[in-house]
Amino acid sequence: MKKLAFLFLLFSISGALFSQNLQDSLLFFYPFNGNVDDYSGNGLHMTNVGVTYGLDRHGHVLGAGIFDGIDDYLILPNSPRLKVQMPVTISFWVFPESYAMSQTKFINTETQYDDYLGFRVNCSDNGAGEVRAGFGGGLGFAGYGNRRNKNSDSTITGGKWYNITCVYRAYNDMDIYINCVNAAGYYDGSGPTTVAYENRSGRVGSFEATSLLPETFFEGRLDDMAMWHRALNATELTWICDSSLNSIFSHNPIDNNLVQSIFPNPFSESATIQLDNNYEEYTFSMFNVLGELVREESSRSNTIIINRNNLSSGVYFFCISIEGIIADSGKLIVQ
Repeated sequence: MKKLAFLFLLFSISGALFSQNLQDSLLFFYPFNGNVDDYSGNGLHMTNVGVTYGLDRHGHVLGAGIFDGIDDYLILPNSPRLKVQMPVTISFWVFPESYAMSQTKFINTETQYDDYLGFRVNCSDNGAGEVRAGFGGGLGFAGYGNRRNKNSDSTITGGKWYNITCVYRAYNDMDIYINCVNAAGYYDGSGPTTVAYENRSGRVGSFEATSLLPETFFEGRLDDMAMWHRALNATELTWICDSSLNSIFSHNPIDNNLVQSIFPNPFSESATIQLDNNYEEYTFSMFNVLGELVREESSRSNTIIINRNNLSSGVYFFCISIEGIIADSGKLIVQ
């Protein structure tokens, strides 16, 4: 919660401290909060075919999509927004019940019978739990000559939560991260070097059949699935694993006018933060620019006194949380 609170402050108050934030070039974001709506603001809502909802990795009820491995899947919209070339990043949290190739079809941004189109993430066909990031060439057949893949050296197993993030920069420059650690890997396929599309929808949790394989379905849970039309950098990859995209993108404060005044600010000895209401209880958290927690307390008062004490000169960020939800935030300057 402390790390997440600081991240939220950086996004909402001081985005200029970073060259880009996680909303830059975001194509879609699906938190699976009891629905398959897109929370990016781009309106790329999916169509649900049998997927239910259950506990996510944090234990939140109705916080992840549950796929039965038999006939559940989601349909991505057939939208020009998703017909993009590299660079692209796809990230999601997954709890696979199995790492067999037939049950680890995570996402294909465009599908067609007996063809390879769009971007794809699944486990490789050797049954070892390698993660495969690839894209299709649209040549009208299923085979290595119609696709480009990278397969991870590191592997996943069934029965655990993982973050999988795939960064596509070029056909010969792709990275796969498992729990935000570069999984290395090797390339295969000799298809076209650009991504093909044929004006079709995509799927999450299933790949269409080919002449070589039947239609296959994912078994397990998916959460916080997002796609960007750019390559995320190392710092942003760390944010994904250290925080919750759901909280960053879908933040819904109780009262973002809770703080009525801060005086004086900047200050040299003390400052007073005046709130507009008396809540049953809230938590005040204060961070330095490195994200280190320098003060935290719980209170019911509508006045918070900040004494300088041992605080060094500089910029500090604070947030006020009620029942674990950030209700308001701000910036303090110590002279």
